[in-house]
Amino acid sequence: MAILKDESGLKVEIKFDSYDYECVQYRFFFALADTSAFNPAFAPDGFFFASEITEDSLIPAFEQALSENKFICWSPDDEPKVSLEIKPQEKNFELTFIIDATYLEGALRPAGGGLAFRIDVYRKELESFVKELKEEYEQFKKVNKIQ
Repeated sequence: MAILKDESGLKVEIKFDSYDYECVQYRFFFALADTSAFNPAFAPDGFFFASEITEDSLIPAFEQALSENKFICWSPDDEPKVSLEIKPQEKNFELTFIIDATYLEGALRPAGGGLAFRIDVYRKELESFVKELKEEYEQFKKVNKIQ
């Protein structure tokens, strides 16, 4: 899994979790000092998932933000949703992950809102993270026989 940390101890882990019914499933873990940042009542195992039909579009979103130094929004095309906003700053990038409220344990109905997890990282850290994520995705494609 690819891990991104900031100076305060906030951490995001992204893993390509499975490939079922031609969908790539991501697993997200958000932490502070290696402990889930979210109440276990909302995510009992500490993980949030998102799926994409056929292939990954998260890595290209990161690459576009880095190469063009511009604001990018990423949202997977399948449920449940964890979306991402990537905002370039002067020397760093602000990443805001949004967890759709309908995905939270105990949500009564779709509300349109959700929880957010924000992390600020330097460009070099984000570039290393994206490289690690790409290497993991290449291995994931081989194992799952994805073209």
